[in-house]
Amino acid sequence: MKKIKIGLFGLGHLGKIHLKLVKELSIERDDIEIAGIYEVDKESNESISRENNYEINNTPEELIQAILPDVLVKGGDYTLSQIAGAEFVKANGGEVRIVPLVDGFSTTSILAKN
Repeated sequence: MKKIKIGLFGLGHLGKIHLKLVKELSIERDDIEIAGIYEVDKESNESISRENNYEINNTPEELIQAILPDVLVKGGDYTLSQIAGAEFVKANGGEVRIVPLVDGFSTTSILAKN
């Protein structure tokens, strides 16, 4: 059985919730693996990686190249040319999906307000 490898980017408040949910799902399903994480805050990135026994990835591209995802998903406030690793994923037979944002939950717009 092929494992579904999941990489998570941005582990602020909502990202930590995503991590918790995916970890719970991976306990229930043998075919899901958290392959790695990337957080822009270097200290958090290293801390979360060590706590969970993940490789430390210093850039989104590093994580994408390490796990070689079949699908790379990003929120609708990005264009294909703005998505780190998109060309790498496509060149290796993967798919890049841009999904609609959920109102009030865009990290990019939250940061822009501050």
